[in-house]
Amino acid sequence: MGMARIGAYICMLQAIYIYKQFGTLAAKVSINQNITGLLGNKDTHLTCSFSLEKGEQIISVQIIAKNITEDFDEKKNIIAIFKPKRAAELKTSGEYLAGRVTLKNITNTSIDATLKFHILKWTDNRDYKCKLNYNDKEDALQNVKSDATRILVKVPARDVHIKNQPNHKQYDRKTDNITLTCKASGNPEPQYTWFKDDNNKTIISRTNFYVIEDVIRNNSGVYTCEAYNNINSIYYTHSNSVEINIVDELLPSPQAASSKISAGIVVKCIEVSFLALILCTPFLTVI
Repeated sequence: MGMARIGAYICMLQAIYIYKQFGTLAAKVSINQNITGLLGNKDTHLTCSFSLEKGEQIISVQIIAKNITEDFDEKKNIIAIFKPKRAAELKTSGEYLAGRVTLKNITNTSIDATLKFHILKWTDNRDYKCKLNYNDKEDALQNVKSDATRILVKVPARDVHIKNQPNHKQYDRKTDNITLTCKASGNPEPQYTWFKDDNNKTIISRTNFYVIEDVIRNNSGVYTCEAYNNINSIYYTHSNSVEINIVDELLPSPQAASSKISAGIVVKCIEVSFLALILCTPFLTVI
């Protein structure tokens, strides 16, 4: 047991000696993982961390981005580039970030390069990768790439819309039922609760729809759909309402009443004309 400990200690000393003499065993680059940002957030960032062997030199650090459903294209998808002693810049593929990110300049001794978002948008919900370009000890151009990471843009529940079917201003007993459907946007996908009138303590439904099966006057009122989602243990809610007016019997519309009156006049005119024709027939025969 004692010899094993001595052997391990000697190996550790050798590793320390090699590190001090020659630096790390290979150039490495990584990118921060598990990035979650709230829409409009100012604290989200991408950081490429890297290390080189002694005698190697940084040429550039690139941040590559792609849509979640696509593959990485290391030539077309470069959004930002960092070079020692030069201002970091956005590339053509990264122009959509102009005005809402800051790039941290690097030097020959830097160990990281950072892109910080001032305004996080839904379009930033993408996959990212870092690429380190460097000259090795023989002055040959080399590169190493990080694993991919993803920015998950979280969006509070919003844009709540309610659709009622059938879509009428008033309903009566002749209507079989009224279906109210609620739709909201958000990430994670919102969940829903329904309330009637001002009674927000009594939930009448926990789905995105509510069906009024008894179409009676007592079920008239204001129906409210509240959409909500949970982001980092904080609940975000947004709501919208629709008023449902149920009467005992629908009155005919003015257009329908006018049509009925017009039809009656036409019938009367036909009757009068027919009677006149009968009365006039003998005189027409004599002539």
